[in-house]
Amino acid sequence: MIGTGPGSYTGVRVGASYALALARVWQAELLGVSTLTALLPTDGSADGTYLPALDARRDHVYAGVYQVTKGNVEELTAPTKLPAADLDALATEHQASIRQDVQPSGLSLIRAAQSLGQPQPELALSYL
Repeated sequence: MIGTGPGSYTGVRVGASYALALARVWQAELLGVSTLTALLPTDGSADGTYLPALDARRDHVYAGVYQVTKGNVEELTAPTKLPAADLDALATEHQASIRQDVQPSGLSLIRAAQSLGQPQPELALSYL
C-alpha cells in the first residue's frame, strides 16, 4: 500500500520508487491510494462531507472534497493545489469539515483502500 499523492513531484516519485522496488523484491502486489483519502475517517465512525488538506508550502495546500458514508468514500471534487486562504471558502461552499494537519498512517491507507473498493492494481501518481 502506498500513498500516491497529491504531493511534490520528488517526494511522491521517491516514495513510489522505493515501494515498487520492495514489492518486486518480495513479489508482492502494490496498491495505490490517494493520500488525501487516507486522511478521512473511513472506520465507519463519522459520516459526512470532508475537506482533507495537506501543506503544499508557500501558503498553499493540496485539498479535495469527499463524502464518507458508512465507511465508503466518494470523491466530490478532484484533488487540487490552492491557496491556503481559499480553504475556508471551499469548505463553506461544500458544507465540509476541514481535516488539516492530520498525518496518514499505514492503517489509514489500508482503510482508504477498502473504502474505495480496492484492490486497484494500477499505480497512478498525482503531482500537483
